[in-house]
Amino acid sequence: MLDCLYDCVWYLGLYYVVWWTYRLIKMVVRCNAGTAATPARYGQDSWAVITGATDGIGKAAALHLARQGFNIVLISRSIEKLNATALEV
Repeated sequence: MLDCLYDCVWYLGLYYVVWWTYRLIKMVVRCNAGTAATPARYGQDSWAVITGATDGIGKAAALHLARQGFNIVLISRSIEKLNATALEV
């Protein structure tokens, strides 16, 4: 009887180790592989709204999504920088 209890506890522990390992691997793959934003995924007439689109990450995101084929809405505080970025995109 006691051997059966030990076996049950051992299998339960093994189950939790495998389950948590699976979840960890799934999280790492999801964070590193990601899912690409493409018009095929979101539809051919998809729009992307980008705030802070005149500098840094916002500008890089605007250029990347424009290359992917998205329609782009740029939002910025500076109209001069916004016009320059709009011409570049």
